[in-house]
Amino acid sequence: MAFHQLLTLVLISGLVSLSLSDNIPPNIKAWCGQTPYPQHCEDYMAHDSRSSGLKSHSDFKKLAMQITLDQAIQAKSNNRLHEPKFSNGREKAAWADCTELYQSTIARLNLTVNPCAKCTDYDAQTWLSTALTNLETCRTSLMELGISDNIFSLVSNNVSNLTINALAINKPPPKEQTYHDGFPTWVSLSDRKLLQMQRASLAWKADLVVAQDGSRNFKTVSEAINEVAKWKPGRRYVLHVKAGIYQEYMQVYTPNLMFVGDGIGKTVITGSMSAGGGASTYKSATIGEFSLIC
Repeated sequence: MAFHQLLTLVLISGLVSLSLSDNIPPNIKAWCGQTPYPQHCEDYMAHDSRSSGLKSHSDFKKLAMQITLDQAIQAKSNNRLHEPKFSNGREKAAWADCTELYQSTIARLNLTVNPCAKCTDYDAQTWLSTALTNLETCRTSLMELGISDNIFSLVSNNVSNLTINALAINKPPPKEQTYHDGFPTWVSLSDRKLLQMQRASLAWKADLVVAQDGSRNFKTVSEAINEVAKWKPGRRYVLHVKAGIYQEYMQVYTPNLMFVGDGIGKTVITGSMSAGGGASTYKSATIGEFSLIC
């Protein structure tokens, strides 16, 4: 019950009235008309003072991205503000999944609003797609754990529809994929060299080595990942995981990390969590990756 009450609060805070949408300028109405959810677009633009005086489609696109980010942040904020006393472990697991996924969504949306210099509209499209996938994964987690999403689906749709609109607004013209040495041109020269190396050469190049017998830098993969997280970002780091069965669950928040094993069936990282055992599919992954590359 507490879980559903909290979701109701999140929902109410995310809803907007529709009374001002008839007063938006013709250019904004026309641009919103090209999105999958034009009414959603018009409603939020009408209630945002930053939409006053919008002249160019470029400015319209920036504001659409910002509004989407703002709504995701608001949903996440309400989660912290009204965190309930959960009645059972499944509710706790479902809410933890959705909280983490919303945080990831906010990070991706933030990149579309404040992109790095070398990033393109194609990169933004990838981030928006990831944000949308996160929202759907949250919904899936609720279903798998037996938590009714009849209420939650409304607030999820609220942000999802804005994200879908942002994808349509941002959509860059199609371009033919180009390749170099068998790799897409967006793969950097340094990464191409790593991917072309033999396993033995990669192992020799490793920044850290994991061995269960304690003969190398660390005995567990998680320890090595945590160590790399302290290092200066900017290049790809290589971890060599020597032969063995590593019964671990890992959350990887560090970007540009490459794992190298000793071969199929020799280096094994395994876990036993499953949706049937009480975890969501999202949380059952042996290695969860949350990094951003820019």
